[in-house]
Amino acid sequence: MEANENQYVMMPMRSNYVQQVHFDQYAHVHGTHQYDWRTKPSFNSVAKKKDDDKAKSVKGNGEVTNGERSIQSFSEINISGVFDVILTQGDKEAVSVETDSNLQEYILVENDGSSLILKNKKVKIKKSTKMVVHVTVKDLSKIQSTGVGDVTCDNTIKSNTLDLVMNNVGDTKLDLDCQTLNVTYKGVGDCILSGKATTSKIKYAGVGDLKAFDLQVGTMNITHTGVGDANIHVFQDLTLDFRGVGDVNFKGNPEKKEIKKAGVGAVKNKS
Repeated sequence: MEANENQYVMMPMRSNYVQQVHFDQYAHVHGTHQYDWRTKPSFNSVAKKKDDDKAKSVKGNGEVTNGERSIQSFSEINISGVFDVILTQGDKEAVSVETDSNLQEYILVENDGSSLILKNKKVKIKKSTKMVVHVTVKDLSKIQSTGVGDVTCDNTIKSNTLDLVMNNVGDTKLDLDCQTLNVTYKGVGDCILSGKATTSKIKYAGVGDLKAFDLQVGTMNITHTGVGDANIHVFQDLTLDFRGVGDVNFKGNPEKKEIKKAGVGAVKNKS
């Protein structure tokens, strides 16, 4: 479906309700106005439209640059802008922004205590060639996103305890090595996790699939109230509270299972 800039549409979603969506923002990140309802809509668009109309309008000049940003040490990342974020774990922290040269000033990178803040200036970006923030982190304890765009990684992120609080519009794809992994997902898009964790607590209330067959977990406590399938891998202790829409599939033949099912869909052992 082709769409005009700033167009509002009514589209059906999996649970047979309709959500008024504004998909223009995601198109700014990926250089297209092609609409994909499962991963690309942003909420609260009607309430924000009046303020958006007052914002300055800019258009990328097509000259993509990679601008290094000056930062201090951080252990948490807070994302609220309209861009993709690519994480790398390394020996020292660094941030660079890859976008049109005339759009560099509209992506803000700031420190707030132990947090790295990634956001946009108040501006309406009509079109961008590319919009990616590259973040190298040494020690990471939390990622929080309310942004529009994908959150991915270039290598395995190792952490003793990692909290993921994802309310973003776009896919989350991370490879992890954690003792304790806590996930709260209320976003729109798929959440794709791989690696391993000793224990994991997951609250899944998003729209999209949880794809975590490749994340091997010893003990998992998961609550699924979202819309979409959940694929998990647990080999010791599984506690599942399923009240959502979609199937829950698990691998690993957990030694202990406590399963409560009140949702619409099946719970299946795929071991």
